[in-house]
Amino acid sequence: MEQMRHVREEKRRLRRTIRDLEADMLRHQGTTRYSYSSGPLNASMGGGESGDDEDGHLLEPVYAQYRHARAKLRLLEALVAKHDGSATL
Repeated sequence: MEQMRHVREEKRRLRRTIRDLEADMLRHQGTTRYSYSSGPLNASMGGGESGDDEDGHLLEPVYAQYRHARAKLRLLEALVAKHDGSATL
């Protein structure tokens, strides 16, 4: 049960981090999406990746950790439910 509590806290922490990073990205997009001198900034105006792609690459490790924590928590919950269910049979 201690491990499940730890994984639950880790999942909660990662989700909070993702929400904060996404909010920062949205705020950043709103303020720097347009340049006064050259109009809208997007991938078609210059070579390379757009800012959205770069932000997605920065978030991917956090998303991967979150998905892993979520899957681990699901597994632990299933094992506990199985163990509790077999004790009543």
